[in-house]
Amino acid sequence: MISRRALNQKGDTIVEVLIAVVIVSSVLVGAFTISNLSLKQIRMSQERSEAQKVAQQFAESIDSLTLSNTTILSEVASPGSEFCINPTTNTKQAVGALSCKVLPRYNNKVQRLGPANSKSFKITVWWDGLKGTREEVVYYYRIPGK
Repeated sequence: MISRRALNQKGDTIVEVLIAVVIVSSVLVGAFTISNLSLKQIRMSQERSEAQKVAQQFAESIDSLTLSNTTILSEVASPGSEFCINPTTNTKQAVGALSCKVLPRYNNKVQRLGPANSKSFKITVWWDGLKGTREEVVYYYRIPGK
């Protein structure tokens, strides 16, 4: 025979424990997913910011190239002409050369815009993003002066 004391014991049943485990697990999985997405967004933002800095450096390189070599504008005089800048030597290179690689992950190309007397350039920096797709930053620059 079962005593009255055994029937009046307080405690949680296995079903109640399983429900609690499921609820806690759901909350933890949701928190992990949100933090993981947040970290990816932060990294993508850092990559974009770094690429913008690289593009700005190329704009400065175009300035120094035109100051040191006044024929650079006539060399890329036709609208749509493309070249890349080797950041280590600060020289103009043909597009597609390995010298278009900047740092371990960024590539660049510079395109002349407008008519032959234009001093406007389109600087494109691209890289393989975290999503596995090509990400890019486009920076428009005009050489200051007359």
